[in-house]
Amino acid sequence: MGEFDKDKNILIKHSILIFLAVAVTAVIAGYLFYRYEEKNILENKHQELKAISELKVSQIEKWMDDKIINADNMSRNPYSIKEIEGLISGRGAPDLKDFILSRLKYRKQSFNFEEIYLTTPDGKELLTTADKQNHIDSVFLQDIRESLEIKKTKFSDFRFCNIHNRIHILLISPNLDKNNNVIAFFIFQINPYEYLYPLIQNWPTNSKTAETLLIEQDGNEVIFLNELRYKENSALSLRFPIDNYKDLPAIKAIKGERGVVEGIDYRGKEVLAYITQIKGTKWYMISKTDKGEILSELKVSSMLIGVIIVLIILLTGPVAASLYNSRQKLILKRLVELKAEGEIEKKLADEKIRDSEEKLRLALQATKQGWYEYDIPSGSIKVSEEYEKMLGYEPGEIKLNIDYFFENVHPDDIDSVKMALKDCFDSGEIRSIEYRRKMKNGGWKWLRTLRKVIEYSEDGKPLKMTGTHTDIDERKRTEEILRTSEENFKKFCREDA
Repeated sequence: MGEFDKDKNILIKHSILIFLAVAVTAVIAGYLFYRYEEKNILENKHQELKAISELKVSQIEKWMDDKIINADNMSRNPYSIKEIEGLISGRGAPDLKDFILSRLKYRKQSFNFEEIYLTTPDGKELLTTADKQNHIDSVFLQDIRESLEIKKTKFSDFRFCNIHNRIHILLISPNLDKNNNVIAFFIFQINPYEYLYPLIQNWPTNSKTAETLLIEQDGNEVIFLNELRYKENSALSLRFPIDNYKDLPAIKAIKGERGVVEGIDYRGKEVLAYITQIKGTKWYMISKTDKGEILSELKVSSMLIGVIIVLIILLTGPVAASLYNSRQKLILKRLVELKAEGEIEKKLADEKIRDSEEKLRLALQATKQGWYEYDIPSGSIKVSEEYEKMLGYEPGEIKLNIDYFFENVHPDDIDSVKMALKDCFDSGEIRSIEYRRKMKNGGWKWLRTLRKVIEYSEDGKPLKMTGTHTDIDERKRTEEILRTSEENFKKFCREDA
C-alpha cells in the first residue's frame, strides 16, 4: 500500500496543480479580456465624442454662415442701400419708411430673427421691428464698433441684455455706400434659447451624463456661454479662474489642448471630453461624459467574465475529480496485478535466497568454514551455525562478544591475534591469522581466520568487521607429525654416522 499511497498523493498534487493552473489561467484571461473591453469601450467613446462634437460644430458653423449670407443679401443689395440713403437724407418717398419696415418684418419672420434693427453707424435706431424703440442694449456697442472698423458682417458675443433681461446674440451687418463707407447697420437680434442652445444641449445618443459646453475666455477667467445640464442659469454666470482649475476641460481648451482629454468638470466629476474650436469665433465646443458612466458599461462585461471564470473553475473540479477517479481505478487495477506479480516474485526470490543460503551452508560445511560479523563499538559478535558446530556447540548456544572471544584464545596466541586485529583496523585490508581456539569440551582447535573492516565512521573509526573461520586442526596435526618424524629421522642419521 506504500506505493499506492505514494501514487495517490502524486495524483492529488497533480490534480490540484491542474485545478490551480486552470483557475489562474481563467483569471488572467478574464483580466486581459476586461482590459481589452475597457480599451475598446474607451476608444469607441473617443470616437463618439469626436463625432458628436464635430457634428455640432459643423451645424453651428453652417447656421452662422447661413445667417451671414442672409444678412449680406440685405445689407449689400444696391436697392436696399439706395432706400437707406433716401431714408437718412429725407429725400425718399413718403411711404419709404413703412416699405423698409415691412421688408424687415418679412425677413424677421422668414429667417427666425427675434428682432431686426436699422441703426446709424453710432448705434442710433432708425427702424425696428420691435414694438418700442431703444431695444439695443449698450453692452453691444463694442460689437457694433468692431463691425464698423472691419466693415464686415459679424456675430457679437453672447451678452446679457438688461433691457429684455435675457441673453442675446446680435448679427451686425454694415451697409456700405459706393465709396465703401458705412452709412447704416442692419442688426439682427437672435434668441439663443430658440435654436442655438437646444442644438448645443441635445445629445444624439442615450446617456445620463453626457452634455456639450460652449465656452470662451473672458480676461483671466473661462466663462460658460450656454445653459448646463446640471446647473441652472449657468449661461454667462458660471466662471472659473484659469490659474486655479487646471484639470477643467474648459481651461484646457483655453490653454490650447484639442481633441480627447481627461479632466474634472464643473461638478468635480471625472470626465472624458473632446475639445474643438468654432471657426471664426472665440468659442470652444466641449463634448463630455462622465468616466463613471463609461466604465459602468463594463459592468455587464465584467459580470459575464466573472460568471465564465466561476463556471470554468467549478467545471475544472469535477473534471479533475473524474480524471482522479479514472486514474485511481487504473492504479488500483495495476496494484492488484503488481501485488499478484510481487507475491510470485517474492516467493521465487525467497526460494532463491533459501537455495543460495543452503548452498553457502553446504559449501562452508564442506570446507569446514564458518562466518562471523563483529560490531566493533558494541563488541558483539554474530557467528554462523557452522562456526558453532566446529567448536562443539549447538546452534545458538554461543553468545559471543569480543572479551569472551579473547578469553578462549590460546594464551600463546593471544598477543599475535590482537596484533593481527589492530593491523586489520589500521590497514583496511584483508588479513589472516592462524591460532588455537578453546572448544566446548576444553580442548584446543586450530582455526584460520580471514577478516576485513567493511564499515567506517565519518572520522575514520572502524565500525563493522566480517570474516570467516576455517578448521585447520587436521592440517596442523599432520604438520606436527611430519615435523616430529623429520626430527626423528635426522636424529637417527646422526647416531648411525
